[in-house]
Amino acid sequence: MVLRLLSCCAFLAVAGAAHAQLVPADRFSVTGALGEVAISNLAGTLASDQDSLLATASAGGNFASVNHADGLLRGRATISDAFADSLLSFASYGVQFQNISGRAALLDGDGDLTLDVSAAFARTLGAGMGMAGNTLAATFAAVVVDSLDQVVYEGAGSIAYTATFESGDVEADIGFTPTLIGGFRLGPDDHGADALQVSIIAPELLLQPGDRLALAVNVTGTASGFSFDGSLGYSALTDFGNTARLRLTLPAGFGLQSDLPLNWVSTTAVPEPSVALLLALGLAGLAWRVRRRGPMSGRA
Repeated sequence: MVLRLLSCCAFLAVAGAAHAQLVPADRFSVTGALGEVAISNLAGTLASDQDSLLATASAGGNFASVNHADGLLRGRATISDAFADSLLSFASYGVQFQNISGRAALLDGDGDLTLDVSAAFARTLGAGMGMAGNTLAATFAAVVVDSLDQVVYEGAGSIAYTATFESGDVEADIGFTPTLIGGFRLGPDDHGADALQVSIIAPELLLQPGDRLALAVNVTGTASGFSFDGSLGYSALTDFGNTARLRLTLPAGFGLQSDLPLNWVSTTAVPEPSVALLLALGLAGLAWRVRRRGPMSGRA
């Protein structure tokens, strides 16, 4: 009878685990968000937008966008067959969370809070003397404010990429400069004349009940071409349309309270105690049954 009950518990645990309502007892709430984008050239701003959910701007083949639901910033800056021109694509996103639970929440420094940036670049020189180039700058900042409105942590990580290709050069000169404050660090990075891929990772952050976590991301890409002798044909492309994406993993047992689902925020629910107990009993019963059958099969 005991074996049957334990086997039944194991079956119910496995079957019930798939249907159990895994509802985190503690939550983070989204208390504000804003996206801003702009496209500009040497003459001034060509297009801009500001919105809490989806900000977009475009001008010719250039664009910039911020998507709150996906935590995604995108943009493209390009010039073609120019004599002297520079195009800038700018995307900025800010969001604030609050720990509305009754216990502290720990975000580890192993990637719980990360900005992934990737971009593609191209440049072409004209027939005369001149230069074409690209820049990409990305900044990821975090601030923690307690329930008394005191700043208890602030830090940031940023990267600055430059590529300059002048007449007479065999290849473009590449520059890559990171700036890391408050424990921010870079993940493995891969950057060259044609592409860049890097992650900016926040350090371990402890949010006490009532604490607010504010995140800010800025990504700016430029494409420039200038002739030194009046010739045409200078082109450049800076495209971070691939991705500049935020990733946040909440501590186990914490959920998210938001009017709009955020695809870039991951949660790990904790099984209800009854389900955990059934799993433990079922596994113990199965192990005991295997041990009992061992000697019996040996005698046979």
